[in-house]
Amino acid sequence: YGYGSDGMVSASKSLINILSDDYYVQGYFEYDSKKSGGVTASHLRFSDKEINSSYLVNNPDIIVISNDNYLSQFDAVSKIKEDGLLLINTSVKDDSILNPYKKNLKERNVKVYYLDANEIAKKHNLGRKISMIMEKAILTLLDINKDDSLKAFINKKFSIKNKKIATENIESIEEAVKNLFEVSLDSNEELLDLSKSNIYEAISHRLGNELKVSDFKYFADGTFESKGRIIQGSNNISPEWIKGNCTQCSFCSLVCPHGVIRPFILDSEEYEKAPSFIKERCKAALGLNGYYFILGIRSKNCTGCGVCINTCPGLKGNKALAFEASNEENDKIFEYLSENICEKDILKRDTLKGSQLRKPKFAFHGACAGCGETAYIKLLTQVIDNLVIANATGCSSIYGGDLSNLPYTLPWASSLFEDNAEFAFGMMLGYEQNKEKVRKYMLENKNELFDKWLNNTNDYEITKDVFEKIDYKKHPKLKDLKNYIVSKNIWAIGGDGWAYDIGFGGIDHVLSSNLNVNILVLDTESYSNTGGQQSKASPEGAVLEFASMGKKTYKKDLARIAMSYPNTYVAQINLGANMNQAIKAITEANNHNGPSIVIAYCPCIAHGIKNGMCESVNIQKLATKCGYYPIFRYDGSFILDFKNADFNLYEDFLNSQTRFTMLKTVNKDESNSLLKENKEYAIKRFEYYKSLDSQD
Repeated sequence: YGYGSDGMVSASKSLINILSDDYYVQGYFEYDSKKSGGVTASHLRFSDKEINSSYLVNNPDIIVISNDNYLSQFDAVSKIKEDGLLLINTSVKDDSILNPYKKNLKERNVKVYYLDANEIAKKHNLGRKISMIMEKAILTLLDINKDDSLKAFINKKFSIKNKKIATENIESIEEAVKNLFEVSLDSNEELLDLSKSNIYEAISHRLGNELKVSDFKYFADGTFESKGRIIQGSNNISPEWIKGNCTQCSFCSLVCPHGVIRPFILDSEEYEKAPSFIKERCKAALGLNGYYFILGIRSKNCTGCGVCINTCPGLKGNKALAFEASNEENDKIFEYLSENICEKDILKRDTLKGSQLRKPKFAFHGACAGCGETAYIKLLTQVIDNLVIANATGCSSIYGGDLSNLPYTLPWASSLFEDNAEFAFGMMLGYEQNKEKVRKYMLENKNELFDKWLNNTNDYEITKDVFEKIDYKKHPKLKDLKNYIVSKNIWAIGGDGWAYDIGFGGIDHVLSSNLNVNILVLDTESYSNTGGQQSKASPEGAVLEFASMGKKTYKKDLARIAMSYPNTYVAQINLGANMNQAIKAITEANNHNGPSIVIAYCPCIAHGIKNGMCESVNIQKLATKCGYYPIFRYDGSFILDFKNADFNLYEDFLNSQTRFTMLKTVNKDESNSLLKENKEYAIKRFEYYKSLDSQD
């Protein structure tokens, strides 16, 4: 039985292939709603006799835990069989992480083994990929010699992408055996406190099966309170701030996929009240006399993706961030800043620095480490007030709708894959219908305050001010309509599988309307949530599921289609290419009187970026620089925001991702022609948009 990320499942799946030559094998994989950043369970049985057991493994002979953080989050150990084996991936060298379980493990005579698979993977340039390392450790503990089969599996799986990756995996499994060691347990023991005082805590600690029907009596309408994610992250390292090298640019905060890095500005009063551990980290805020700057890092929710470090410009070549072991001091600082330092309006919200001073209403989710989608959603919640989000099924609904640890602190709802645009459209219609009742009442009872509202019904600040000043005792009818007085901004969010394919009809319906419904498309150029299948957003020549020989057709130009509606605001954005343009486009889309669509380029783990997702922002930058992904805005007139593409860099972009490079292995005969057509189409597309540029 294995607890871990998708990597733990990968290890179990390859074990099935390897063991099935000599054994009967049965496997079941339990995907948690936190996606790959959270806990996934694999149930695996093998025997030399036919297996007739129930499907789930409840009392395992061996338990494998890919991250020692899980030991403090839920009981992953106590149901192990007598004389069982426990394997833990950890950098810890003593038995302290097992304190709550020692008595149980001793009574059952369980043997405990440690392996620092993360360190081995890092040493062999595998990033966070530990599945083969863990698999070799499992086979070693079970005394099963399958070295030849395992190496053959590695060569078959990875050589198609990159022979170097296969070699590094083989080297890493050879080192795994040398670093596997048994841990002896002392007699000390603490109790594991897994509170289930409410349904959120119970589900977080994987005690949901113990909940009664009556526990849900206050949730009959399907509405749940969103307080933000509370569960700890899945990494043992996080960035450490080097304040002497910091230019206060806030790039790290903007690109952080998980919202664990935030800049804070303290005024003189807040600074004087602050404890010494805050004061000693502060520095004078650049351009803001009498204010102090500090960077907060929530280590316990960091996934260790490294995007922030790669993006940091630093000072004179010296980075202001560096990886260190996660520590409680950073969390203590972050918590103090979050609770005691107020948001400041000294910098405009629609600027890079100003937006990052706002507390994100989306953070600490369970998306993949380095996810290219989530920084856009986080930015949206920082730039736009009073958001209501309709979410299409896909990656964004999985990491966005984790019930026990909801990452949003704003109204959010998810509908079906195919109808999310209509879902948002219906929200707006319902809001407008009730808003009309407010308008009718105010027209019948006109006064200066009501006139202010009637003349500014779409202005958040003004409608909020009116909302706060209304005497509801004098106007009781408005009390029941409170939720419709303050202006709301409704956004439909989803991936390209929804926007380009399954839900395109609904998007077309919204764009042809005159309602202020906004759409954010997270364009990963594939169906990411289901494993990286081709979509109509996939480019020619990309190797994906259902396009195993390379996609043979061009990428659909959704922006060009959307611009056929004169009343629609359209933008393509790319954080790595131009952060300010992305902020400007989101702001303009929201302020546009009518429908809008913003299409965001999102690197994905399925792209196979060389050196991993830590390079996602650099890949974004190259995508626009080489002409692969133009960025622009259209609001009646067209503005191309990056005008001078260098197509000499195009091959560099294609060669940076295995989705393109593996084409030469799987389809050698057509690879050159497909990638040539990919580039030729990109040139034509760029020239078309350049011809529209009103500022050329």
